[in-house]
Amino acid sequence: MKISSAIIGLTILACALIAVGLSADTHVNTSSDVLTVKAVQNNFQFELKKPLPSISNSIMEYKVNDVKITPEYMDSISIIYGINLSKDAQWNDISPKNGKLLKFYATGGFIYMNPSKLHGDAPTNLPSKEDSIKIAEKYLDSQKLLPIDVGSAYVTPIEVSVYYPTNNTTINYTLAWTVHFNRTINGLKVYGPGQSLNVIVTDNGEINGVQKLWRDILPNQMINIKTPDQAYSELVNGNNNTVTVPHTSANKVAISEVSLGYYIEPVNRLF
Repeated sequence: MKISSAIIGLTILACALIAVGLSADTHVNTSSDVLTVKAVQNNFQFELKKPLPSISNSIMEYKVNDVKITPEYMDSISIIYGINLSKDAQWNDISPKNGKLLKFYATGGFIYMNPSKLHGDAPTNLPSKEDSIKIAEKYLDSQKLLPIDVGSAYVTPIEVSVYYPTNNTTINYTLAWTVHFNRTINGLKVYGPGQSLNVIVTDNGEINGVQKLWRDILPNQMINIKTPDQAYSELVNGNNNTVTVPHTSANKVAISEVSLGYYIEPVNRLF
């Protein structure tokens, strides 16, 4: 198989600008927009809340072993969700059937969603966050979709806001939970847009969405990495183009966590 883009570890993340928290006295716009640190460098001050960790000066670099998607793989996933893919359809123009959405990544992996289940009245039997994680794990395991190197999981809500103009009231409620699974390599968390495993759990514990992009990786070579001091210095001096912070009017960033991790590059486009 062709080996493609590397998971670049630690040249940037050695300072772990992984968890950049804004100080409590700042106002944060909850928009998903982000700004590079360099772009806002002149307006930002940095405060290190914890000492920089001691780490090794080298680490194993991995490469992604991307494989080309096959008709057999597509059929195996479509069977799980009861979707009949047209044998005559072009791979870049697969239409969803029965109101369900199923899209594939060119290098393997897929996105499934049942939009009809993701709107409506407030749920009456939505599982707790803790139970949703267990439900998602059990589901993935039963469908042979649970990777062996999966790490911890966390939950975020899918919120709905309904406005009633007749009495000028708004009702807010949680429609579903999205369970996000982390990945670890040699005990280190993996970051970046090139991998994901998310499950949407709705009323009565139903599964109405799955996104899986879990790429094979292979050890490549040992590489030297920056020290935490070097990485932090680059951040403060505006030499790091890859670190992002929430779009905010604040001028002070407090770094609340410093840790080591891997970064995986984006995957090829969806079919």
